[in-house]
Amino acid sequence: MSVIVVSEQGSRLSKTGGQIVLYKEGKKIYVQPMNNLSLIIIMGRVEVSAALTGYCLAKNIDIAFLSMDGRYKGRLSPPLSPNVYIRRLQYEKLRDAEFRLHFSRQVIRAKTINYGRMLKKKSDVVYQTFREKQDNMLRSLKVASTLDQIRGFEGSFSNIYFRNLPALLIEDFGFKKRLKHPPPDPLNILLSLAYTMLFNNVYAFVEASGLDPYCGFFHELKYGHPALVSDLMEEFRAPVADTLVIHLINTKQIKADHFLKEKDSTIFNKEGLHIFFNQYRKKIGEKFSYKNMKLNFLQIIERQVWHFMRYLKDEESEYAGYVHR
Repeated sequence: MSVIVVSEQGSRLSKTGGQIVLYKEGKKIYVQPMNNLSLIIIMGRVEVSAALTGYCLAKNIDIAFLSMDGRYKGRLSPPLSPNVYIRRLQYEKLRDAEFRLHFSRQVIRAKTINYGRMLKKKSDVVYQTFREKQDNMLRSLKVASTLDQIRGFEGSFSNIYFRNLPALLIEDFGFKKRLKHPPPDPLNILLSLAYTMLFNNVYAFVEASGLDPYCGFFHELKYGHPALVSDLMEEFRAPVADTLVIHLINTKQIKADHFLKEKDSTIFNKEGLHIFFNQYRKKIGEKFSYKNMKLNFLQIIERQVWHFMRYLKDEESEYAGYVHR
């Protein structure tokens, strides 16, 4: 499966034969075969032709739209899957408090362990100051009896994690705390963009499976928020997104001069975006051990969605969040 990201402002994306073609000012500037295309991500002011739109709808290829600072704006998706039975199960399980509690506990447990493992790999000194907080978090999850308790524990623990994150970096770009809308500094921009890319990868598999992306079990249901996608991406934040951001900064591939100050906001420049997306593709394609198989992150995400579906249908007795090795 391949993902195309288009950020060339004022360009037009079209389809010619079996190829996707990018034009700017009437000139062809990029061509790629459409074999195994799974997702097109459009950033900013990019036009998409009717022919390409129709092809994507017919072939179940999502088109996601982001702002230039990486905020998710929406997506063009094929018609809803006819698998109404799996969605009906989702809605029924919303009333099952024990199901929601078990699923949420396992998702946040995996996320917590992955945070700790990433910190340990990057700096044992930083991890040792974090370890007690991680152990307390895992103990708290075991005894949590409500979703609100788990959400409270997760929020507090994430704040602790982000306070430790700058210690892993050779440059923190003035990072004070995790802020999303809008991200005020380069580190927050990198994190938001990495999470948005991960979100879109998870969304594509959730939608392809026939599940309702908006019917989640850990995150609160809100109008317009794909809560299930947010649920299932939690366990991949550290191994995919955070690890990538740390690598980009510490190898000096991304530097302060890759960011531009515009009015009250900071944005990535064209060169920085190009570096980021190339490295994200490499990261999502890395292979790791997963249930006695060597799979890349896209394949692992897909299998975790399938695993959730089997748990939803009572074909498996429990849900196990992805713990990165």
